[in-house]
Amino acid sequence: MSGLADALEEATRALCRAAGLGRAVVAFPELSDGGMLGLLREEKAVPVARGLLQRLIAHDAAEQTELLETVREWFANNFAAVQFLEER
Repeated sequence: MSGLADALEEATRALCRAAGLGRAVVAFPELSDGGMLGLLREEKAVPVARGLLQRLIAHDAAEQTELLETVREWFANNFAAVQFLEER
C-alpha cells in the first residue's frame, strides 16, 4: 500500500471508532482498545504496526543491523506467556 492508502485506512478506522463512541474525534490510544494487544487482535493491525516499526526498518537498512529480527524473536518467545496470562 502507498503511504496515502495507509493513511486513508487508518483515518477510516478512526472515524468508525469515533462513530461507535458517538463522537466525531478519537485519540490514537482509543483506537487500540487496551494497548498494543488490542491492536494485535484486530485484522487491520498491519498498517499500524508498519507505521510504528518504520523507523526500526529504516535503521536496519541504513546500519545493516537486525533489530527488527530481534523484536520478532522477542514477540515469538513472549507471546505464549501473554496468551497464558489472558486465559487465566
